[in-house]
Amino acid sequence: MKIIHRYIFIELLKLFCLSVLFLISLLFLDKFFFMAKMMLENHVTFMEMARIVSYISPSFLSVTIPISIFIATVIGFNQFSTNSELNAMKASGFSFMYLLKPPLVLGFIGYIACNIIVFYALPWGNMSFTKLILHIVKTRADVDIKPLIFNSDFKNVTIYVKGKKNNNTYTDVFIADNSTSGFSKVILSRKGTITANPDSMTVQLNLQDGTVHDQSQRGKSYKLLKFDKYSISLTFPKLITLKDRIFVGNKELSFSTLRKRIEASEDGGIRSNTLKLTLSKKFSMPITCLLFAMLGAPLGISSRRSGKSGAYLISALGILTYYILLNTMVNLASLGKINPYFSVWIPNIILFVIALFMIWKTQMEVPFATLNRSINFILESYYFFRDIYFKWARKNSTIQKSSPVAPKT
Repeated sequence: MKIIHRYIFIELLKLFCLSVLFLISLLFLDKFFFMAKMMLENHVTFMEMARIVSYISPSFLSVTIPISIFIATVIGFNQFSTNSELNAMKASGFSFMYLLKPPLVLGFIGYIACNIIVFYALPWGNMSFTKLILHIVKTRADVDIKPLIFNSDFKNVTIYVKGKKNNNTYTDVFIADNSTSGFSKVILSRKGTITANPDSMTVQLNLQDGTVHDQSQRGKSYKLLKFDKYSISLTFPKLITLKDRIFVGNKELSFSTLRKRIEASEDGGIRSNTLKLTLSKKFSMPITCLLFAMLGAPLGISSRRSGKSGAYLISALGILTYYILLNTMVNLASLGKINPYFSVWIPNIILFVIALFMIWKTQMEVPFATLNRSINFILESYYFFRDIYFKWARKNSTIQKSSPVAPKT
């Protein structure tokens, strides 16, 4: 790598790392209070929470890496142009296409990293998180079901046991089951054993030698059932909510799992557009790292007159426009209007065409007149309304300070 390339790459890498840290901090801030509540309510230890953070980080990185590459290239080349470094590079005989190599290298590294995250890290995080939650469920089951105490931590179920032989076996079990609307069920059993069910994220209570008293709440019917063996599923709704709040959708599934679910849905005559979208996005989303690197450099140079404010504005508008277009295509594909495999590639194709056009204009040094006017108009509007807001806030603050205080009686 040439010295000039190394210099540009290091500057872009600094901005990229800062952007990744900032965006991940924002994403974790949204989960922070919820996870803190789970630590207090579900006896989750600090080390377990640290493991949860490591398991959900790949989900955040798959989003923040492409965005950070775009932000780094836009702001980096904006600084090079604003500080006249770009003019010095061109005066030394370096063309824009030659200077474009470092952002493309950064984009290629991001592409490799996103592929590893999407195809390997996300499924690993999902599986590891599921195992950890299962361990928490089993631990809670051992700790909370104590003899001679009514336990109501389970969903729609209250449990009372008279004795405890070991960590998973109980004697003289009483269960009040209200899971069926309009009916109440009371189960009495001589012995009960708890086992974990990793597929449904529940624990299974296996009962022996007991009776089931099933009665309508209106008193119209009563059934008595004797059993030798009887099983009931116990769900921890708060722990299940934790998994639902952190992992949403099918993107955490592995490639092979998605293919199997698509084949199973098609064999059963069920629409699988959402699964096909997720499968196609595993290939299309990493490509955005390269496309954002191609587009960010010319956009950063074109916004040199607006300074850093223009660079931040272009970054925000570019990312917002791309994801609005992507979500539109996803919604159309979910409704069956567009082929689900092709829909997520439409924004990338549009982005690629725009990037080539912007690179050509920058290489040929054709001015971005329309883009610069649009940026200046948006910035002027922002400053105008900001000044109005600050004047209004200062005026209200002055009025409140000067208002007389009523004397105490």
